Amino acid sequence: MFVHEAEMHEFQPQQNHNKNFKQATYPRSQQRHAPAPLTAPGPGPAASQIGAETGKTTGRPNLLSTASKPMVAYSKIVVAGGGVIGNSISYYLAKRYSLPCTIIDPVGIAPAASGKAGGFLAQDWSDGSPIQDLQRRSFDLHAEQAEHLGADQIDYRRLECIAVACDDAAGGKPKGKQLEGVEWADLNTLGSRVLGKTETIAQVHPKKLCAAMWTYSQKSVGSKLVIGKVVEAILNDDNSISGV
Repeated sequence: MFVHEAEMHEFQPQQNHNKNFKQATYPRSQQRHAPAPLTAPGPGPAASQIGAETGKTTGRPNLLSTASKPMVAYSKIVVAGGGVIGNSISYYLAKRYSLPCTIIDPVGIAPAASGKAGGFLAQDWSDGSPIQDLQRRSFDLHAEQAEHLGADQIDYRRLECIAVACDDAAGGKPKGKQLEGVEWADLNTLGSRVLGKTETIAQVHPKKLCAAMWTYSQKSVGSKLVIGKVVEAILNDDNSISGV
């Protein structure tokens, strides 16, 4: 997975990017070298509205602040892969910065594991580990996506999670207070333990989530999908990527 920022100039949300990918099959011996990167242009007639959440409109590409350096408004952003990561990139580029991109995938949107996973979400199961903050942030972002895209559109729901212990040697239906609430379990159930309540457990349909994120990016800023493979990068003289 990589995000390619090909050219820096006046932002054109409705630009058709597909023609730029016909050079992807050049052999390395005939590799095309792009000219030196352009500097950000001054004010022009095509005002761009980047960062809808900030509400700022200007006559030149905005500088979008990141933790390390400002992000310039590129008109060509290529994402290799149409899975959950690629669609998340496309979704947040559109939602936060009003930037379109082109996703390249051999099949389409979420054709593999990203569309077939269980979609189980747990807020605190990584607490105490190096990814604690990442998992908690991911849990919160899924809730925000459900609110923005529509919980019914992505089958987002809060639920409880229970671990059930079974023993092949035992027999009979679950009985007693200890097994209350897991009568649905198979035979030979020994006991259960609550792993999480609705405050910390959720589930989403991964295929529908990817499709909803992509639909938003496509309709709101005109992002494109190209069916194909990224077979080669086109390099500048300094080996930075200028195209695929």
